[in-house]
Amino acid sequence: MILRTEIIEEFHKNGQMFFTETRAFIAPLFIAQYSPYGIRGSQTDTPWIRIGKQIKFHDNGQKAWELVYSEKGDVIKSNEPSNWYPDGTPIRW
Repeated sequence: MILRTEIIEEFHKNGQMFFTETRAFIAPLFIAQYSPYGIRGSQTDTPWIRIGKQIKFHDNGQKAWELVYSEKGDVIKSNEPSNWYPDGTPIRW
């Protein structure tokens, strides 16, 4: 059971977005219902998982990478390129 969600945003020195993600804090009693690999937090903190999109940006505003998480904290594979150069072109592996 999700208790609350929190949007985390960090910025470069020039004011451009650096990083964004959504965290869902879960009740300790319901930890077993979520991905064991996605649970974060310590024994004294409320456990949390990432949900939705987690995105990192270059200092010019272009996307560096993006991960998409399910409502249970699992990474969902996307067909889009997962990494970009600062000029916006995709990195092909």
